[in-house]
Order: sequence, then C-alpha cells, then structure tokens
Amino acid sequence: MKPIIGIAAQILKDPSDQFIGQRYVRLNEDYIEAIKKAGGIAMVLTDLPIKDLEVLLLRCDGLILSGGWDIDPLLYRETEHSKLGRINRKNDDFFIDALNLAENLGIPILGICKGHQLINVAHGGSLYQDLESQNTKAFHHFQKGNRADYSHFVFIESDSWLSQFYPEQILVNSFHHQAIK
Repeated sequence: MKPIIGIAAQILKDPSDQFIGQRYVRLNEDYIEAIKKAGGIAMVLTDLPIKDLEVLLLRCDGLILSGGWDIDPLLYRETEHSKLGRINRKNDDFFIDALNLAENLGIPILGICKGHQLINVAHGGSLYQDLESQNTKAFHHFQKGNRADYSHFVFIESDSWLSQFYPEQILVNSFHHQAIK
C-alpha cells in the first residue's frame, strides 16, 4: 500500500480587483509531484474544524507543512518589523493545529520554508522577520534567477542522517527572507 502524505495548503484571499475577497487554496504542485515520485499519495489539507482535520490525519503516514506567507510575529511575541511580508493568521493557526495533531498522533512531519519556521515558532522559537536587515552576517536568501538555479552552498554534518545520502557540501536555492533566530 502506498503511503499517504498530507500537505497543509495555504488558504488565501484573492488580492486582485477581479475577485475581491474570494478565498482559494494555494499549493505548489511540486509538493504533489515529489510525493508521487517517491511512491506516495498526496492528500491536500485545508483549514478544517479540528475534529475533521484529525479524521484526515489519522489516514496519513506523514505530514508536510508547506511554504507560504510570513508568520504572524505575535505568535512569537514580537511586533511587526517594517520589512515583514504578508501574513495570514488564520492559516498560521491551521498549520499549528495540524502540527499539534500530527505530533500527538505520532505522525512524522516535514516543514518546508514557512512550515519549517512554523515548527520552530510553535515550540517557542522566534524568527528573523527580515533576515538581511536583522542579521548582517546573512547572505541573500531570495534569489532572482530561475527557481531551479542554485544560489548557495549548504554543509551537511558528517554524523547526520543526511550524510548517508549527500556529500559534505551541496548547492541549493533559496526563496525566503525570514529565518529561525
């Protein structure tokens, strides 16, 4: 049987003048394609009542908290920085609910971009609301090239589980302006 992986998607309002206030589900198709390529079935999760979300998560073998807009700084006891991007507190709360349920059910969780940062915030951590202006040692993490173009190196610790699959140094890309403090 193929593993079922739940993906928490963004619920956003249309910012254009054409469909003012219309809500829609946003999820990069790359998440679904990656799960298919790995032999799994993707289940897109949206903001549901907690009991309904639990019913769906009970069918999942893993949870991905996807990327998206910035996280509301009130969740980590800060006020807005001048370079904070768009936030959606309702979506942040949905991600936290999904995270808490998955942890309570013992379901493995992968946070990507915002999802990674939200895991940190949900466990009491904080963020740089704008990495480049708040951390002068940081390099540019929001590349302007093609999405698949590499922009910087990351280093894999030799005793980590990742070292079984990757060399000590690999090239990656970045599309974020926030980071874990």
